[in-house]
Amino acid sequence: MYNSEHPKLLRNTTPIKDPEVISFVKKTDTNNFLFNALENLELKDIFLNEYFNWVQSSKLNNLNGLKKFKNLAYVHGTSQTFDAFYAENRNRRFRCFKGDFFYHSISWRNNYTYSYIEEEKLNKFTDERTLSNKKDLEFMNKMDEY
Repeated sequence: MYNSEHPKLLRNTTPIKDPEVISFVKKTDTNNFLFNALENLELKDIFLNEYFNWVQSSKLNNLNGLKKFKNLAYVHGTSQTFDAFYAENRNRRFRCFKGDFFYHSISWRNNYTYSYIEEEKLNKFTDERTLSNKKDLEFMNKMDEY
């Protein structure tokens, strides 16, 4: 199931290869739906596209410009999203409001350059901003106009 024949599975997040769990799945999943899903290399892309289409079709939000993004991805939680964002932008200075999501300042203090938005004017060429709520987003959109 998880071997050199499936190199794509080896480099992505996959379940622990516990023989007891695999045996249980095989016994309870008589149609092999779950077992086959674990080996389906296209399942992630199928999910991402279906999810994207669902978000776009929802009447519960008003999201414009999503189609401008080149890549689809999902994460396992907010902290993972921020960690990936920090790593991608490690050469930039991070900015957030004082009292914002505490995880930002804890993560930045040893490995990244950062300062609080209230301390000085934003520099759109060197600063990366983190947005934890709608109020922050509205503020940042106004700042981008200047």
